[in-house]
Amino acid sequence: MNKYKINIAAGVLVAGMLVSSGAVQAKAQESSESSQPGVRKIYASASVAPVFTDIKGHWAEATIKQAVADGYLKGYANGTFKPNGLITRAELASVLVRITNNKNDGSKVGFSDVPSSYWAASAINSAVGAGFIKSGDATGGKFNPNQAMTRYDMAKWFTQGLVRSEESFATALKEVEGTLLPFTETYKVGISETQVPYIAIARGTGLMKGKPDDSFGLNDTTTRAEVAVMIYRYLKIEGSKAESYKGLNELREVGVYGTNAISLGKATGGISLSKKPATIYDVMGKDLALKYNRGTMVMNRFIVVDNSQPLGSEDRSIFADMFIRVQGDSFSIYTEVTVTAAVEFADPTSYSNSFDWIAGSRIHSKEDLFDVYGYTTVPNRFGPLQTYQKFSDFLQVGKPIKFWQSSRYPGSGIDIKAADGTWGIVEFHR
Repeated sequence: MNKYKINIAAGVLVAGMLVSSGAVQAKAQESSESSQPGVRKIYASASVAPVFTDIKGHWAEATIKQAVADGYLKGYANGTFKPNGLITRAELASVLVRITNNKNDGSKVGFSDVPSSYWAASAINSAVGAGFIKSGDATGGKFNPNQAMTRYDMAKWFTQGLVRSEESFATALKEVEGTLLPFTETYKVGISETQVPYIAIARGTGLMKGKPDDSFGLNDTTTRAEVAVMIYRYLKIEGSKAESYKGLNELREVGVYGTNAISLGKATGGISLSKKPATIYDVMGKDLALKYNRGTMVMNRFIVVDNSQPLGSEDRSIFADMFIRVQGDSFSIYTEVTVTAAVEFADPTSYSNSFDWIAGSRIHSKEDLFDVYGYTTVPNRFGPLQTYQKFSDFLQVGKPIKFWQSSRYPGSGIDIKAADGTWGIVEFHR
C-alpha cells in the first residue's frame, strides 16, 4: 500500500496526501458553471436546431436539440437524427475537437488505417493533439475508425481530455489506480488494472454512471443520444479541479489508503495511548489479532456509508448501493478483510465476537446485494444444499480467506491496535 505524509495537530487530521497537488480529503464542492469560471458557456446558442422526425418524446430530445443548435452534432439529410444509432470512433473524434477548449499541441499518431484522404483524418489528428487520443488507444497501429465506440473507450478518451485540461486530474488518475469501482464487473468479470483509473475518473466526476443493472457496461456500444448528454457533462468538468468532486475524492482516498473515512465520514485521527498521532490509515493492511488467539485479520478496505442522507444521493457514498439501500440515522461500516483462523469457529457468532468491532456479520439486504455485485460475504446458512456444510468450511483453519462484512458501528470513535503495536484511530463527524 502506498504511504503518504499525514499531518495531525491536536488529534485532528488536517492534511492528507501530498501527491503533486492532490488532496483527497479536500472539502468537496458541487460542480457548477458559477464556481468554475473556466467552463465555456454552452447553453446560449443563437442557432436554431432543425426539427427531426425521430426524436419527439425521446428521453434526450431537449439535449439533442441543444447539441445540434450549438454545432456539436449533426442530423441526416433525410430529416432524422437517429438517436439510438451507434457512433463510431471517427465520429466521436470529430465531436471532441468541436467541443473542447484544450489546445492542440501538434502531437500526431500515424494510424495505418487512417489515410490522409479519409474524411475524418484531420479530426482524428486534432483529437490526438488535444489529448483525447493516445498512441496506445489502438492495437496494431490501427485506429479502427468505423468501429462503434464502446463505453470504456469513451471513458478513456474523455478522461484523457480532462487530464490535458487540468493537472489535478493527472494526479487523480494516478491515485485511483488501486481503487474499488462500484460496478458489478469488479467482482463478477473483473476490470483490468489499466482500465480502472479511467472508469474511476469518469464515475467519480459524474461524467458516466452505471447502467440499470449496476454494471458499467465496459464493452457496450454508445448511442448518438448518449453522446449528446456526455458532451454537456464533459464541458462542465473540463478545466475544473479534480478535488471538486465528492465521489472522485472517495475513489482517490480508497485508491491510496483503502478507506473513504475522511472524504465521506469527515473523520479525523487522534492521539493514541502511546501518545503518538494516529489515524485509520496507519493500520490498513496490517495484521490485527483476533481475541483469545483465534487468528489474525487484515483490513484491506474500510468503507463508510452515511445512512442519514437520502436514498439515491451521492452524499451517502459513491459505494452505498453496493452494500445498503435503506435509510437510517447513522453511519454504516463495511470492511473487506482477509482472515486466517487459528482455531475452528463453530458459527458466525463466534467469529463476529472475535474483535471489538471490526469482526462483523453477513451483509444483509433484501436485494441480496452481494449476489448483485458478486462479492463474498459471511454465510449464515449451512447444510447439504448450501455452499458450506458448516461455518468452519468457510473459515478454515490456517487458510486465508478474503470477504466483505458488515461491521458494527461503535459510535463516534474507533481505536484499533495492530499486532505490531501500531494504533489506528478514527473519529466520525457530521
